[in-house]
Amino acid sequence: MQPSKTQRIIILSVMVFASVVLVRAGVEDASKSLDGTKWKIKAVPDKATADKGGKVIEDEWVFAGGKFISTAMAREGFKPATYRLETEPGEIEFEIEQSKAVKATNDVVIWTATIQGTNATGGLQWKKKVNGDFLYDVTGTKK
Repeated sequence: MQPSKTQRIIILSVMVFASVVLVRAGVEDASKSLDGTKWKIKAVPDKATADKGGKVIEDEWVFAGGKFISTAMAREGFKPATYRLETEPGEIEFEIEQSKAVKATNDVVIWTATIQGTNATGGLQWKKKVNGDFLYDVTGTKK
């Protein structure tokens, strides 16, 4: 006996709803999995950034209360930022934009990273009003 058209629509609707719930739970669980963690980070400038005076940045990332803090960027005047994550099996990805507390410079930093287990890799783009963009390769480990 085959299901009727109405039964097939109900089954399909339940499957779609369940998928949405699972995806949302995965994003929320991933966020919770980073909240309360700290990461030891090293950002290495690319050649063009080094030629403009960019130096290696030793940093610590802190995920707490739904906010992302870069201790190195906090010292430069950047505010904590809300973070959102995307998950895939075995990894977490994010892009986080931080702005300065004082808007006079309009500087912005954009972090992108992939986290697999206790390792993080990614990039940092520091958009400076003076000297343009500074680009860094980022690596790190969970503390």
